[in-house]
Amino acid sequence: MGGAIQAPGDADLYTVRLEAGQTIQADVLARGFRADQNPGSLLTAVLELLDTDGTSVLARVDSQGGFDDPSLTFQVPTSGRYFVSVRNLDFSAGGIDYRYILSLEVGANDSFELATPILPGQMFYYLVSGRNACREGTLGSTSSVGARPIPSPCP
Repeated sequence: MGGAIQAPGDADLYTVRLEAGQTIQADVLARGFRADQNPGSLLTAVLELLDTDGTSVLARVDSQGGFDDPSLTFQVPTSGRYFVSVRNLDFSAGGIDYRYILSLEVGANDSFELATPILPGQMFYYLVSGRNACREGTLGSTSSVGARPIPSPCP
């Protein structure tokens, strides 16, 4: 999935339902977009896996600069809806040049034949802005309804 931290303070949240014992692998590609000798994105990504309450951090990996992008793998202890957060390390920065691609894999197995697909309707996207606006939309859907406000996990 592609995204951008379009304004200072933004964080993009994605949710995925996981069963107890499943492993999720999340990878961000941002600075690794090569543009000659420069990183292809200005995003210094912070990648977090949040517990089912939407606030407790289970795992966190920060970009180390240069062409480094974060990657994390975590086995969840209980079944439920977990959150993957992408934001910029510097809360005061953002814009169209802070783009990224997020890759999520459940039960990493290095094989397309054995991969567990995340289908439309099984994952949701949240935009949490510096103004505390929050909208939810189903990834992969073609609904004309658009985003809808939600009470949680948004501030």
